[in-house]
Amino acid sequence: MNLLARREHSRRELRDKLVRKYGLEASLSAQVEGVLDQLEADGLQSDLRFAENTLHARARRGFGPLRITHELSGHDLDREVINTLLDDSGLDWSELARKAILKKYSSAELGDDARQLARARRFLSYRGFGGDHIRFALDDCPD
Repeated sequence: MNLLARREHSRRELRDKLVRKYGLEASLSAQVEGVLDQLEADGLQSDLRFAENTLHARARRGFGPLRITHELSGHDLDREVINTLLDDSGLDWSELARKAILKKYSSAELGDDARQLARARRFLSYRGFGGDHIRFALDDCPD
């Protein structure tokens, strides 16, 4: 309960922390699964709630859909659920990419310098934005 009181956890993350913290053996993993099932039934642990919180937190920090998808996939969340969540989020990824690039570089720094534009593209790509989002962000930046 202490772990869930601090922040949302995915089922996998919670299982891993419990096993690591208490050094549980494989024979006790059935008991851990039972406890996790009960937490989920009581509404105390939800992978969907975890995914929503992670999505919005990462988007606020300037990360794109590709990076967020990769991170959520690492928590054993269903790819279809992740894609649905991203589609239903209502976030304008192109606008978020534009804000991220303007936060990193001033419009004077970007200008028409090919090397600086390449750096900006790599930065946005690293942040998890797709090609369309990057083109929009760099084309839409004021000169």
